Amino acid sequence: MAAQERKHPTTETEAVHHFNEAERNAMRAHLQRCEVRVGTLHRIATAHISVAGLMVLIPVFFKDLVSELIQMLLRNFTPILSSEGIVPGLVLYISISLVLYLLLFIPLRALYLLFKDIVDFYFGIHTPGFPETVQNPSFAFTAIAFSPDESLNVKREVLRYQYEPASIDFTLPFSAGKRLEYFGAFEQKPELDALEAMRDPTGLRAEGLVADGVNDEDIKHFNAAFAINRAVERNLVEEVAKTEMSLVRHVMYTRRVVLRYVKTTLVFVWTLLMLFVIESFLLSQILPPFVTLAAGCLLWSLPVTWMMHMPIEWIYRPITRVKDRTLKKRNYSGRDER
Repeated sequence: MAAQERKHPTTETEAVHHFNEAERNAMRAHLQRCEVRVGTLHRIATAHISVAGLMVLIPVFFKDLVSELIQMLLRNFTPILSSEGIVPGLVLYISISLVLYLLLFIPLRALYLLFKDIVDFYFGIHTPGFPETVQNPSFAFTAIAFSPDESLNVKREVLRYQYEPASIDFTLPFSAGKRLEYFGAFEQKPELDALEAMRDPTGLRAEGLVADGVNDEDIKHFNAAFAINRAVERNLVEEVAKTEMSLVRHVMYTRRVVLRYVKTTLVFVWTLLMLFVIESFLLSQILPPFVTLAAGCLLWSLPVTWMMHMPIEWIYRPITRVKDRTLKKRNYSGRDER
């Protein structure tokens, strides 16, 4: 399928265009390498979806510490107003509450951005060769249709096998009502008319590619499923171009997901450590509760910005000429300094 109307080529030569067999083999080999790389990127992203480290930290974060700090604030609301006066007490109380809010908000904000990047990695709106006006969310790892210019005979046999009752029921495992509900609205979009050029029910029946028992509504629902999952009919060179773009997209988002995961984990670990320290001082009652909370939040805030930039510093370490302490006692010849 394509954004412009595309008919079946009339001859094998018309489908092949100007590429010789060696060039076509090179494109096929390139597609295989790209598919392997894309699969590797998806496995990396899947490892971060599990976010095993964060799944351990989050229950600890929410189980007792946050609840106890909020209870402490609520218990001390009336005493602080009585001891400091209404206006000064409110100012102090609101200031401490705001600081505590920031301490809890930043780790949660980092977690939110991590999940947002994961969703962006897996889903998108735009697909090459698909009408830009149709903007339903689709899986970024799209379906792949057999390229018509590879072999018209193979393409026809693929279509013949697909438009059988068992094949359609396998692809659309829904009841008749659910099919209409799920695919009916999508198939009515006028922007998709051009995408039906190669899978038009009339043309398919004229070529004898539709089995008995398959009605036009089944064909339209089947075609809508292909469109929703972005099984766009592309020739071989278009598939190569799309796969290269897909690799760039996935590498970009994989980089974001990995960096975001590391930053989120660092902030969560540091916040939990400081919450443990604050809770210990509150239980020991060495200092007034508000003084303990204010001092703890201050100490927490000092290295947060540095922690957020730490992964980038690690990456740039080879070119920022950071001193390697292991070389302090050795000269460039590798001999110990005397």
